[in-house]
Amino acid sequence: MSKKKNVLKILLISILCLTVTALLICFSLSYIVNLLTRPEKSFNNKITAIASESDEIPYIASYGNLYQEKKIISISELCEKQDMDYENTLCIYNNSVYFVCTEHKEAKRIWCIASVNLETLDFRTHCSLDNPTEIYDRHPIPGDFKKLNGYYYDGKLILNDFVTVLEYDLASQSVTQYAYNEYDFPEIKVFGSWVDDETVKIHTELGEKTFTLNEISQKSPGISAIYDFKERLNWDDKPYITHFFNERSVQYVDDKIYVIGEVRNYHGQAYSIVMQYNEINDTWKYITNIYTEDNGYCYIIPECMPNS
Repeated sequence: MSKKKNVLKILLISILCLTVTALLICFSLSYIVNLLTRPEKSFNNKITAIASESDEIPYIASYGNLYQEKKIISISELCEKQDMDYENTLCIYNNSVYFVCTEHKEAKRIWCIASVNLETLDFRTHCSLDNPTEIYDRHPIPGDFKKLNGYYYDGKLILNDFVTVLEYDLASQSVTQYAYNEYDFPEIKVFGSWVDDETVKIHTELGEKTFTLNEISQKSPGISAIYDFKERLNWDDKPYITHFFNERSVQYVDDKIYVIGEVRNYHGQAYSIVMQYNEINDTWKYITNIYTEDNGYCYIIPECMPNS
């Protein structure tokens, strides 16, 4: 009888030990997860709390997603449903987003200008360039319209493979084809150049100016709050701000000068920082930020007004 009691006692003690061990493991895992995610949560809370200094937040595109404040539309997923590959976004017109997508039919490659209605998500194809001589460049460096495969300018959408230029008029929905050497490309009025990771140069018709991130941060409370992240270190002891500017940072859209920067969180994931520069008043505004995962590439989308 005493043997049975001893066995039962040992069994109860074993169950108790296993229960305590399981609870300790769960607590430890929860603690470790919380410890690992705490810096990221702190950063996310602080960066999303920074208020925009503008009443007008533009449409922004990044890797197949279209952002308008908190609304996100995945254009790349909508293209996939049509068996097409998304390339880049061109403009907003008449409550639709226009973009370039490509498709392959047997041995034939096609560049298409298509659109999606922002409310209904209806997909439409408007025109195409068959068998282009180039591979479409999704991430061009702004500065010369002649070197861009696709862009919006003055109510028109352009496809350009450096042999043929296709011009789609948004208002009339008409298509005109030109030889590359005969097309009258517009001139870039404003462009930027990369100086170093925290310095950018803006070129305009009035001249050129060079700005450091430190100088810009002193002209805007929002950008100053962004600059404070420079003091933080991520998991491998690198600053949150390492390569803030790049060769695509300056973008001139709808007669406004935008400058894009990059901040990375504790785990190295990127946030694109959108700022706006007013050359006449020599002022800066913090506009917004968007999470761009592993790469901080994004660009501002022009809006074409009907009958403009």
